[in-house]
Amino acid sequence: MTTPNTRTPNTRSPRPCLTASACVAALTLGTAAAAMDTDQAEWMLSQPEFRDATLVLDWSEAAVAAALKADGFQTLYSNRAGPMMHLAMHDALNAIVPVYDPYAHDATEPGASPVAATSQAAHDVLVVEFPDKADAFAALHAQWLDAVPQGAARESGLDLGAAAAAAVLAARDGDGHDSGGSFTPAYEPGAFRLTPPHEVAVGTGWADTEPFAMTAPDQFRPGPPPAIDSTRYAEEFAEVKRLGGKHSAERSEEQTHIGYWWAEYSTVGYPQGNRV
Repeated sequence: MTTPNTRTPNTRSPRPCLTASACVAALTLGTAAAAMDTDQAEWMLSQPEFRDATLVLDWSEAAVAAALKADGFQTLYSNRAGPMMHLAMHDALNAIVPVYDPYAHDATEPGASPVAATSQAAHDVLVVEFPDKADAFAALHAQWLDAVPQGAARESGLDLGAAAAAAVLAARDGDGHDSGGSFTPAYEPGAFRLTPPHEVAVGTGWADTEPFAMTAPDQFRPGPPPAIDSTRYAEEFAEVKRLGGKHSAERSEEQTHIGYWWAEYSTVGYPQGNRV
């Protein structure tokens, strides 16, 4: 059993756009236009930086590659680093065209370069979280900055990105992500046990970690499973056997495809899907 959460509930705004790619998508599709005046909306839609999420995808893939090398997403460390990077990118973009509530850096910099700001924000978070990959991050950052002309907009963007990253890093300092948690397997009927081939429990410290947007780790905790001697348990057990068998004759091709999709770690699969 994991240790109950004893941290102060998160009191930050629950309404930030939680990934920079989602923010870019919102701006791209114009769904944010209603939150802006006409001049803001027209300016935003005229900027190629807001219509192309390639920068965000590049940094997402860089973060995934670093995480896979660091711990394979088997600890909270890498699972936390990606959201931190995206939140910094979000706050940087949102300072240029304010649409959503900021997460940690509340600023307004309408003249800043979106590319410089976003790339700097991503870079500064990742070099702190994965310092051994600093050279790779510097190379990617330089690649994106090559497309940004020298001048006030570039410098303002770099300063904005650095400030957004620093604010997110400070906000998440001491958030409890390094708590080890605890889990003792049980073997009586109906008790949760590890799924082969896994030999250790992963994520047992989540209950001690301050959420990014929820008010507390147990805010949406579901109820217990049905009793092992109940009709519902028997029905669901039979369904798993019927559809989950390796050579199931009842599982549809679509269901098999969905199973393969979810077998890959979602943080790895999503960026690849966005490239399609």
